[in-house]
Amino acid sequence: MKKIFVLVILMLLFFTAKSQNSDMLSFGSDLKRTFNLGGELGLTIGTNTSIMVSARGSYNFNNFIALGLNPFYWFIQSNYYYPATSIHMTGMRVFLDFSIFKMLYLHCEFEELLYKAPSLDYPYNKIWYTSENLLIGPGIRQPISSNFYAYLEVLWNLNENMNSIYYSPVIRAGAIYVFPQTLKRKKSDLEE
Repeated sequence: MKKIFVLVILMLLFFTAKSQNSDMLSFGSDLKRTFNLGGELGLTIGTNTSIMVSARGSYNFNNFIALGLNPFYWFIQSNYYYPATSIHMTGMRVFLDFSIFKMLYLHCEFEELLYKAPSLDYPYNKIWYTSENLLIGPGIRQPISSNFYAYLEVLWNLNENMNSIYYSPVIRAGAIYVFPQTLKRKKSDLEE
């Protein structure tokens, strides 16, 4: 809970610095017909080690709807057992963002994980597993500059069961670069 509080406070610090330039509570995202590229980096080191790297790309069709892909790699190692168990996971997320306000959106995603892990039966050979997750929740998008945003999402896994890799809520944070919209100019505009 303390981590969430600290992240929200940090996001609000950026909000107060940028709020004089634009109205953050107006409807829509002001990101119409733009391409976004960013990602996430997660790192936990200790008895359980977790390293996650993901790239995130999306396209805003209008001020309210964005569709995107998020391929990722996740390494987990647990030293609770002897010998230590490690898992390499790869996956893909397909997501849809519905912008409510400039800084608030609803994030819906389907995620599929593919990983090789020891079986639960003797002789404990490694076998391939897949895990499908449907996650939904609110997100906050905070401008850092005119084309650079930080985001924070709190998601709930609607397919959660006892074999799930992670449990709700799933908290993600990252950064996005918004490529500026290029305007097509008519020949008559250039002659003036």
